[in-house]
Amino acid sequence: DPSWGEACPALLPALGHVSTAELAKMLKNARQMKVSVLEPKPEEDSASFSLGLATILEASGNLAEAEPLLRSALEDREKMLGATHLDTLAATRRLGVLLSRLCNHGDAEHLLRQALTSLERRRGGEDPLSLECSIALGRALEAAGLARESEQILRHAVDVAQAALGPGHPTTASALSSLAALLESHDKESSTREAERLLRRAVEAFQQSRGLQHSHTMKATKALATLLRKQGKEQEAWHLYRVALAGAPPIPAEAPPEVGPVPDYVGTCWPSLSEVGICCSRRSAANDAHSINLPRQPGLRKEPTFAL
Repeated sequence: DPSWGEACPALLPALGHVSTAELAKMLKNARQMKVSVLEPKPEEDSASFSLGLATILEASGNLAEAEPLLRSALEDREKMLGATHLDTLAATRRLGVLLSRLCNHGDAEHLLRQALTSLERRRGGEDPLSLECSIALGRALEAAGLARESEQILRHAVDVAQAALGPGHPTTASALSSLAALLESHDKESSTREAERLLRRAVEAFQQSRGLQHSHTMKATKALATLLRKQGKEQEAWHLYRVALAGAPPIPAEAPPEVGPVPDYVGTCWPSLSEVGICCSRRSAANDAHSINLPRQPGLRKEPTFAL
């Protein structure tokens, strides 16, 4: 019998057939039956369930509904495990990230700084958990419009991650891609060039550590493709969109190979490639739930299908 934290995300493929409200109702009914026989610590199971259900709600875009569940899970974890337990700090970070997405920037920053301070005290600043929390704080500050402080935090996270964890670690890749996104938003030529270099390193690191079809790899690849297209590098961008969609072999960052002319229909196909974003979010939520095809055009071979 898996924990609710594991079982709830496993139900995500049902989102295509059952409304979020119906799925939530079913899970809440199941939870009541399960918790009624738990002894002597029902709060611990309640926290796992709340986190699992929040995962479903976040994946389906219902962020406001996920907030009270995460707050409840955090309260349960603090009561059962204490404020500085790693599971409690993980719940704190997760709530902070959600509040940032909901534009509650003050509370988000407070929670993330609180979690970061505790993690650095317990694990040290070079630990992946501390670095991931630092990256989350940098992103939250960027969302709050505090770009200068965000850049300082993210650059520090990149330097520490590369020195402590190595260039191919997924936490290093996360720091690189987060800093690249911030620099790209500056809309300056020098910042754009640096963002491209960082994203190339992030994509390579994600490919090494996560594999071609992991959601983090696909998102970073899509981000690099989008940035290249904005710079007019449409041939390489087109190829990278295919990498993100179909798991094609990666191209070296230092010497991109010839990928052939951009097809004549590329202008009409760019909008359909927004499916990359849908694909990434779905893969994050539930693997092997659906499949997608690139649009087939006359005279071209059929593109490979992949499972989301």
